[in-house]
Amino acid sequence: MVKKLNIIVAVCLLILSGCTAKKNPVVHTAECEKWVVDAYREWMKHDYRDTLLPAQLFTPEMWKKLGRLTAVTDADAMLRAQDYSDYGVESVSCRHLGGDWYQVSYAWEEGGVPTVIPVRVKKIGDGYRFTDVTPYWGEWSGDSLFDIKPCGKVTQKDALEFVRSFYCNYAYLYAMMVPDLEQKLQEMRQKYCTETMLRTIAHTIEEMQGDIGGDCYDPVIMSCDFDIYWFDSLNVNELGEDSFAVSYRCSKDSEQRFKVTVVRQSDRWMINEVQSINE
Repeated sequence: MVKKLNIIVAVCLLILSGCTAKKNPVVHTAECEKWVVDAYREWMKHDYRDTLLPAQLFTPEMWKKLGRLTAVTDADAMLRAQDYSDYGVESVSCRHLGGDWYQVSYAWEEGGVPTVIPVRVKKIGDGYRFTDVTPYWGEWSGDSLFDIKPCGKVTQKDALEFVRSFYCNYAYLYAMMVPDLEQKLQEMRQKYCTETMLRTIAHTIEEMQGDIGGDCYDPVIMSCDFDIYWFDSLNVNELGEDSFAVSYRCSKDSEQRFKVTVVRQSDRWMINEVQSINE
């Protein structure tokens, strides 16, 4: 009987290990490390008019994210710099951190302090793609970074809970880099913003065309992006009967704050205005 039980347990363990392997495929670290180094060198030297290279290096979601991050920081988020040096290209190195995460480092000059950047890489088909990069304001914490508590539905319980739940859900779309981000954002705007706010959004976006970050600026969050590292700091406080202060911390020394005004339309709360709060 004991022998039979041992056989059953062994079979179950084999099945479970097989399932785990499928869910968490082991990345060939040496092969991937070489790909990361080669990819970084190509990225540093590439002509920004080249429209083919990004598709070879990034997933579509990450490519769009990179554009937003670059607009927020005014620097190439993959490099944490606006330019590169010949020595920097040659000094690129990579080591495996764990799971799908790798640490890239390079120096501007010999003996210089290296820039260290954790990146996430996925095996897609026969190749690899970058799926995330850690910005300068966030420390690497692996995939646990993406364990965000669900926001729940946007509630109409009262004005305060409406604004809190709206911004939680809206920011979540950015933080998780959902594949259909633009469509989902637009759906939320159409559902929860007044015609006045929708006209303001359209006018602001049109007015900013040609400016740095103008292609991605979102008047609802008053930024080009809502990074996953900012999510836990998202806060909403009441200012008046129908106005609220929304804030989130972008880094240790930087906080974004703006005033959100709501109105009641057809028994529903709606976002009517978003204004910067000047200290």
